Amino acid sequence: MPCASRLSAVRIFELARAGALRSGANFTVAGGGLDLRCRSSDHTIAFAGIARDEHGNDVAVDGVWEVTRSSAPRFGGSRPFFRCPLSGRAALALYFVAGKWGCGPAHRVYSAIEPLSPDRRLAYRIARLRGELGGDQDWCTPIPGRPQGMRRKRYRRIVAEIERATSLRMRFIWRGALNLYSARPLHPNQARAVHAARAKGEDPAHFRRADRAAR
Repeated sequence: MPCASRLSAVRIFELARAGALRSGANFTVAGGGLDLRCRSSDHTIAFAGIARDEHGNDVAVDGVWEVTRSSAPRFGGSRPFFRCPLSGRAALALYFVAGKWGCGPAHRVYSAIEPLSPDRRLAYRIARLRGELGGDQDWCTPIPGRPQGMRRKRYRRIVAEIERATSLRMRFIWRGALNLYSARPLHPNQARAVHAARAKGEDPAHFRRADRAAR
């Protein structure tokens, strides 16, 4: 299975943000292994140029992407999607794999953070959010200030996400530290006290809790 971060991909929201979905618009998709000349119509995008495959080889490509729209019931208007040429499902991105364009599930593409542990995923998310603010990506440093030109509402949303992810990561770190401590063998004196407590029918867990509180 290929990794999404290593594949050439075209994303519908990037095109929509650039105004490239207007009928008759001519535009270029460049970067990330792509160099495509495109022209939009009402429901399709014709393209031709160079795309890089999963092996790093540049391949000449041409064809048509189908664009569909679905209603956004909560906010009104509509949302654009690609129609996957392989599966027929609506897709936010199309990846170029084995000479074919298709959505992530059709090519069995996985995200770069999927193999990571939950703690590393949170670290990746915190670094990405801090990168949007243009500051230090170290999660132990203060949250960067609002960049010039960023809306206050968006800045507050990003700060709230950073704080929530940081709090979750702290929980993972403390949980790992407690699990590591609980896996340590007991001191001989503690072991004797635990055996004596069990013989009396008492709960020996309070020895660990009292020791942790003392530390």
